[in-house]
Amino acid sequence: MKKLLLHVCCAPCLIVPFSEFSKEFDITLFFYNPNIHPIREYKERLNTLKEYTKSLKVPLIIGKYDYKTFFFNVSYPYQFKERCTFCYQIRMNETGRMAAKMGFQFFSTTLLYSPYQEHEKLVRIAELVAKEYDLTFVYKDFRNKYREGVEMSKELGMYRQKYCGCIFSEFERYGGKHVR
Repeated sequence: MKKLLLHVCCAPCLIVPFSEFSKEFDITLFFYNPNIHPIREYKERLNTLKEYTKSLKVPLIIGKYDYKTFFFNVSYPYQFKERCTFCYQIRMNETGRMAAKMGFQFFSTTLLYSPYQEHEKLVRIAELVAKEYDLTFVYKDFRNKYREGVEMSKELGMYRQKYCGCIFSEFERYGGKHVR
C-alpha cells in the first residue's frame, strides 16, 4: 500500500480525512503547528490528538513547536496581512521536508477538511512544496463532509476549538478587528 504523511491540525479535523485516505494509503500522522497559541491551546489540541490516535493505531510524529519562527514572520505590519499564507507555507514546507526525509512519496493535510481555510491558497502552496521535494500532494476536498465530522467529534467527546490556532484569529473570533 502507498505511504502517505498526513499533516494534522487537530483531532476533530482528522476524522473525515483519515477515514477517506485510509482506503488508499498507509498513513502516518504529522502534527506540526507552530501557529497554535497560547501554549495551553497547543497542548490541549495535541493531547486530544494523541488520545484519538491510540484508537486509530497509526504512527504519530510530533514536530517541533517552533512558535518563535511563526511570530517572527507574522509580527511586522507588512507581513501581518499575509499571515495565513505564511502559516500554510511553514506547515506545508515542514510536512514536505519530513515526507522526503522519511521516504514518503505522498503527503496531504487535514486543513482540506475545513470550510474556514483559504482552500485554493493552501492547495497552491502544497503543490509548490510537492514540486520542491519531488513528492505528490494528494488533494481531496473534504468540505462537503464538514458537518458529518463535527457530529462525529462531538459523539467522541473531543475537545473542539473555536479558532484556527493563531492568537490573531482568536482575537478576531471574539470580536477584535485587525487592520489588514
